[in-house]
This record gives sequence, C-alpha cells and structure tokens, in this order.
Amino acid sequence: MVVYFDSGIAKYIIWLSILNFFLSFLSLFFGISMFFFYSISFILIILIFYLFRADERKIFQNNGIIAYGDGDILDNYVLSPEIFGNNDDYNCLEIKSNFSNIYFKYAPVNGKIIDIIEFYGYEKKSFNYNINISKSNKYVGFQIQNEKDFFFILFEVLHIDKNYSMYKIYVEKNTDISQGDLIFCSHFYSKSYFFIDKKYSLLVHKGEKVLYKQTIIALLE
Repeated sequence: MVVYFDSGIAKYIIWLSILNFFLSFLSLFFGISMFFFYSISFILIILIFYLFRADERKIFQNNGIIAYGDGDILDNYVLSPEIFGNNDDYNCLEIKSNFSNIYFKYAPVNGKIIDIIEFYGYEKKSFNYNINISKSNKYVGFQIQNEKDFFFILFEVLHIDKNYSMYKIYVEKNTDISQGDLIFCSHFYSKSYFFIDKKYSLLVHKGEKVLYKQTIIALLE
C-alpha cells in the first residue's frame, strides 16, 4: 500500500487537528471529556489514510486497454464528440468509482499526453462532449495518443471556487506515459467518462465492476 502525501491528504489532517483543538478547548467549559474528541479525530485520520491509499497491483495484461480506476459502469453509449477534430463514433463508458479506490486514476494505455483540458460545466465548450454536463462542477480531461489511436478520459470534480482545487494532476502535456502510471487524483467526487474508438470491442458492460490495472476494457489487437 502507498499513501501519496502530495495528493492533498496533509491539508485534511491539518483541518482535523485544528478542529480537534477547538473542540477540546470548548470541552473545558462544557465538561465533555477531551478523550471523546481525540478518539473521533483519530478515527477520521485513519479513514483519510485509507481513502488516500493506493494498493500496489501488477498489470494483468499489457496488450489491452486497462481500467484506470476501481468502479462500477453506470452506462455505455455511442457518441460522436468533437474531441480530436473529427466526428468519429466513440464508445463512452460512464464510470462511478467505488469505496475501494475513490481518488487515484492511472493511465489505461502506453502513449503520450496530447492535451490536458480543464473547464467548468457552464462554459460553452463543455457541450462539445455530448454528455450530461453538470453546470455546477468542474471537468478535467486527458487526451492520450498511443501508436494507433486517441483515447480521452473526462473526470467530473467537485467545484468550490477558482482558488481552491479539489484535485491533483500528476502528468504534464506532451509527456510520455506508461500503462499504469498515476495521472490524476480527485477529491470527494468520483464520476468519469472514458471515450474509446468504436472499432474496439468492449469486454465490459453496463452494471459490471472494474479494477484498475486488472480489468481489461478492450483488447488493442
């Protein structure tokens, strides 16, 4: 198990420590045992470590498109999004992360990060993806190119304000990535959309569960 401290875990522990100090201070006036607050804070800190952990897994098969995170497939439909300057048909998998791995997402294929796109749901360009965009949330997209094709992952993230990011990007534009590399961490939100060229036959279907680095979404050959 690995815990990525640069993912934002530190600030949540600091917030809990400040809250614990404040509540403990109040307990002096209301006669409530400080041990109660320390116990609650300890449990919450353990929970945060659990949520921000990443289980080390070996890639099950490297000639396929692997799942980038643990989750449940909510839906699967065919779209013609204006992503790569064309109107080709793409399979779009709508995936909701489950409790086993809420935050961390990994590269589904070997390739190169062509672009990283960040926009708010109320912006006009959000309508180019032909999916049900939430105007109250922010979206972060990764355009990936391997030797033959383009792939696109769009993450829906919680939006508070423009000065506070509820996510962390671990890769940069125009850099090479290997299948299974950590690319993204999203806090407190868990829906994503995976666009795959329709020519690939999907091996997963609506209602099924996927596991990062282990479930094969489709074969590359």
